Amino acid sequence: MRCRELDDYGLLDNLGGGTYAITEQGERFLDGEYDAGDIESRD
Repeated sequence: MRCRELDDYGLLDNLGGGTYAITEQGERFLDGEYDAGDIESRD
């Protein structure tokens, strides 16, 4: 996935200028505490 897509799903935040930061939800996903089947687009 691209960063834009991960931002759409709330796993990253777009800080501007091509810079992204991982969200709390993204951290939980990486830690295996969040089921990918539960992810919905914020669009």
